Amino acid sequence: MRVLDRYLIREISITLLAVVLVLLVIFLSNRLVHYLADVATGDLTGAALFSLLGLKVVKYVILLLPIALFISILMVMGRLHRDSELIAMAACGLAPAHVYKPVFMLAVPLAILLGWMSLVVVPHTSQLEAEMLRQAQRDLELGGITAGQFRHNKQKGRVIYVENLDEQGGLENIFIRMRLHGRPILLSSPMGELEDNKETGQRVLTLINGYRYDGVPGQAGYKVMHFGRHSVQLAAPELQQRLQRRAERNTSELWASNTLFDKAELQWRIATPISILVLALLAPAMSRLRPRSDSFTTLIFGILLFIVYLNLMALGKSWVGRSVLPVELGMNLVHGLFILLSLVLMMRQYGYPRLRTGSTKGRVQKTA
Repeated sequence: MRVLDRYLIREISITLLAVVLVLLVIFLSNRLVHYLADVATGDLTGAALFSLLGLKVVKYVILLLPIALFISILMVMGRLHRDSELIAMAACGLAPAHVYKPVFMLAVPLAILLGWMSLVVVPHTSQLEAEMLRQAQRDLELGGITAGQFRHNKQKGRVIYVENLDEQGGLENIFIRMRLHGRPILLSSPMGELEDNKETGQRVLTLINGYRYDGVPGQAGYKVMHFGRHSVQLAAPELQQRLQRRAERNTSELWASNTLFDKAELQWRIATPISILVLALLAPAMSRLRPRSDSFTTLIFGILLFIVYLNLMALGKSWVGRSVLPVELGMNLVHGLFILLSLVLMMRQYGYPRLRTGSTKGRVQKTA
C-alpha cells in the first residue's frame, strides 16, 4: 500500500469516527428525551430505559454510517483541494482519480460490516427491543405501584391506588378506577394479591372480598355488586398476540416469503450496504464539482443530495410493497440513477482518458 493511500485512509477514518460520534450523540440524546418523557408519564419503566437506548445504538450506527462516510470523504477531499495537496499528489505522478482506491479500500470493508449488521444483527436487536418493551409494559403497573400513591395508565385509562403492599405480592386497601365499554367502573377491596399467569405470561391483580361500582351514581343502570374474588388483567392481551413486525423477522424468513412487503423489507436491508458503496463513488467526484466554492457549500449540497437518495430509497421500498415497481427493479433503480450521476460527474471532473490512466507522469513524459 502506498504512503498516500495510507494517508487518505487515515484522514477519512479519523473524520468518519468523529462524524459518527457527533451524529450518534445527537440521535441518542433525542431518543433519551423521548424515553425520559415516557418514564415520566408512566408509559415506560426506568429499568428498561438504558437497555433500550443501547439497542438503539446498533440501529443508529447502520443509519449513520453511509451519511457519515459521505460527509467524511467530502470534508477530506475539500481540505485536500483547499490546501493544494491533490495538486502535489498529481505532481508525484498520481492521477486525480487515484483517490478512489483508498476510498474503496475503506468503503468495501464498511459495506461488508454494514451488510452483516443489516441482515443479521438488526433483526435480532429488533426482536430484543420488542420483547423488552412488552416485558416493560407487563411490569409497568407492578413496578410503578407505590404504597400510598395513585398510578395512572393513560393507554388503558386506568387508575390504581394501593395503601400498603409487601414483597410477597400482598396488597391492602385497593382502589381501581377504569372504563369498560364507555361506562365508569370503580373497584375497591380491603386486600388483594398479584399473580403471574404461567401460560400467558400476563400479570393479574386479584381483589378479594370487595365491591364493584358500575356506572354513575344517581343515573339509570347504576349497580353495586359484592364479589369474593375479582381479577384485573394488568398486561393487555394484544401485547402477547400481536403479529411480529417485519423489522423483527429474520432475513431467511423474508427471503422465503412471497409477500411483496416482505420482499420490500429484504431489499431495504440489502440496499443499506449498497448505498455506502454508491456514496463512496459519488463523493470524490462531487468534491470537485465547484472548485472555487468553499467546502461548506459542497457539504450542504452533499447532505441535500443524500436526503434525496434516502427518500428515493424509501419511496422505492413503498412502491415495491404496493406493486407499483416490479420486485426485480425495486431500489436497484435508485442505486442505478446515483451510480449514473457519479459516472457523469467523474467524466466531467477527470475526463475519460485520465480515468483509464493510472498516472499522469507517464503521459507528461510521452508528450515531451
